[in-house]
Amino acid sequence: MSNEQLTPREVPAITDFISDSDMAEYGQELKTGRMEPHRFDVFGGAVYDRAIAAGCTVGIIAGDVNQLKAVNDYAGHAAGDNIISVVAGAMRSEADLVLRVGGDEFEVIVVIKDKDDIYGIQGRIEALVDAYVASDDGKEIFKGINTGVALGCSVANREDNKSFAELKAEADKNLFADKFKTIEALTPEEMQKFSELFERMEKDGIDPAQFFKYLAYIAQKKSS
Repeated sequence: MSNEQLTPREVPAITDFISDSDMAEYGQELKTGRMEPHRFDVFGGAVYDRAIAAGCTVGIIAGDVNQLKAVNDYAGHAAGDNIISVVAGAMRSEADLVLRVGGDEFEVIVVIKDKDDIYGIQGRIEALVDAYVASDDGKEIFKGINTGVALGCSVANREDNKSFAELKAEADKNLFADKFKTIEALTPEEMQKFSELFERMEKDGIDPAQFFKYLAYIAQKKSS
């Protein structure tokens, strides 16, 4: 279901806010669906600002493939490419603007009618990916590895007065929290300790997302 199908004729598509100059600068990347993170920050920020100025409610969903290294190592790189393709397809079935901004990292930007709509979109993406992984084909391709997608979302309108960088940081934070679920259940006290650790890591220039991937890989090796 696309965003247009979710709220027919009630909200514009986020792609309506891509300008001619954006197309001149980013057209090839938009065509391939791949963009470097620093360029996404600039492009996404410009599109977001226009949509917000027009009075729209805008949502971001950050996505990251779970256990990709384990999939590549134990099921093969073709299986890794497959789960990336499945995640991308699930996202594109729900949103007009989906960009792969890293090896297994995605960003989705959508215009929605109500803020809570973002959670429905996120839930449907996750359900589509999970259903494929749990299917007979998925079990054969991924060799029983508990892969899938971790997602984090954030949403804002003009009254929230949030910058694109703030909205994206909030989505990333929620993505990190979702990543926890793929490792083990944590108590609130443990979550607080990890939150403090990540803040120190960020201050020291360490990417918490890479740390999550490492932990997920270790957890998978222990269970295999």
